[in-house]
Amino acid sequence: MRKLTFLLLTLLLITSQTFLKAQINDIELPTVIDDTGFSTGPDNSAVLELISEDKGMLVPRMRQVQRDAIVNPAQSLLIFQTDGDSGFYYHDGSSWIQLGGDIRNRIQDADADTRVHTEESADEDRIRFDIAGIERMRLQNDELRLSSSTEMYFDAGFSGSPGDKISLNGNTLDAINMTGLGYEISTYNDGQGNLFDLDNLYFKSEGAHRWYTNVLADGGLGASSMVLNRFGNLGIGTHTPERPLDVGGVIRSSSTVPELELFDDAAAENRIEASLRESGNIIYLETFWGDLRLRTGNTGSPSTRMTIDGATGNVGIGTTNPNARLTITGGTDAEPNDQDGYAQFGSITSTNVVIDDNEIMARNNGAVSDLSLQYDGGNLIVCSQGGSVGIGVNGSGSIPAGYMLAVDGNVIAEEIRVDLSGSWPDYVFQDDYQLRSIEELEQSIQENGHLPGIPSADEVENDGLHLGDMQKRMMEKIEELSLYIIQLNEENKALKAEMENIKNAIRN
Repeated sequence: MRKLTFLLLTLLLITSQTFLKAQINDIELPTVIDDTGFSTGPDNSAVLELISEDKGMLVPRMRQVQRDAIVNPAQSLLIFQTDGDSGFYYHDGSSWIQLGGDIRNRIQDADADTRVHTEESADEDRIRFDIAGIERMRLQNDELRLSSSTEMYFDAGFSGSPGDKISLNGNTLDAINMTGLGYEISTYNDGQGNLFDLDNLYFKSEGAHRWYTNVLADGGLGASSMVLNRFGNLGIGTHTPERPLDVGGVIRSSSTVPELELFDDAAAENRIEASLRESGNIIYLETFWGDLRLRTGNTGSPSTRMTIDGATGNVGIGTTNPNARLTITGGTDAEPNDQDGYAQFGSITSTNVVIDDNEIMARNNGAVSDLSLQYDGGNLIVCSQGGSVGIGVNGSGSIPAGYMLAVDGNVIAEEIRVDLSGSWPDYVFQDDYQLRSIEELEQSIQENGHLPGIPSADEVENDGLHLGDMQKRMMEKIEELSLYIIQLNEENKALKAEMENIKNAIRN
């Protein structure tokens, strides 16, 4: 600014040579006015040279009203205004211009439609760059803005297609090899017949579109490989991502221990919730803070099918609250010829076993089949801690209380062994056994209609026949009968002996 001011002052002095000669008749120009005493003459390029080390040149000083009252001011006339917007002013032939003032509008071409200028209004605090009357770039605060029609290039050859805003291209003019950032407009169909114009920011590499901020636009030299749309969805291998990350292809991890982590930044701990990883050819699907659930569906609304409880490790199918190592709910009753039950082992078209909530059924291609338990050996232990077994009964109500086995029907066996927990009736043969007399036995039969100690017909009809107990009672009666026979035999022998004695006495 100082150089510009001095140059203008010098020019004004040169153009005022005639006026100076008229006022200072005793000074012959060119000349030098030297306040130091060391000058040998004016510079060859100057009509007047002023030299001083402690003084300056004083131009006419006046108020603005006095300046404006000058009649027909000459072009380059210089004054110093003392009031208002004070400072040096020169006349450009049509108006007074302040030296150093209004510089914001002085960088421009001849017709002033290409220029650099600053404020349009007070305290706007911005610098504008206009090309052909259109603002192309603006520097405002800490932002550098380009207009929508402005292109910026960083290359040696100034190349790139019309839509490319920032291009990096080396020395070639071939747009196929261009790498850069661009802007396009594309039409988007939402699948319901609605069309939208979308503004797309894209990136190119070697002339091909690599990613977009919306959907794939026309004009690309290749298919997009990465898209970031206006909804914040990132697509890799697809130009229509519908989720925050949408991959149209295979996801590969080249780590020695590849892992996919699910991170919950909304949790208080800002923690990892689950991960999928591989280590030592073993795949780990892990949850760190809760259950693992498998959900499926074929109507667009999935349901929970399987749950692994995070605290216990219990597995639930059909339930989210498994209370055993494996809990299955929600099945149907097992039938011979249907795909039902809770769990099936084997093919439905071949031999299989189906289980529901209270039944085990063997089937073979839609028909009932034999169910084998411990077929190849081993003992089958049933109800060792209580309970009963019913065969042919309709339910537990048909099993009499206190019995381990109830059979409603015939039973065939080569041999049945009854092992009584009480004593066998050999006690009948003990010396202290109180055997009834024949008379007492006769009287009991006459009074009760059955042997003493043997259930009556009514009791058997109502309570059934207790096989083990009856065998014991029958053995008791058989042994008592044996004693009666022995007694009769003793009495018979005594009678025979007495008869022989009588016979012998008669003979003699």
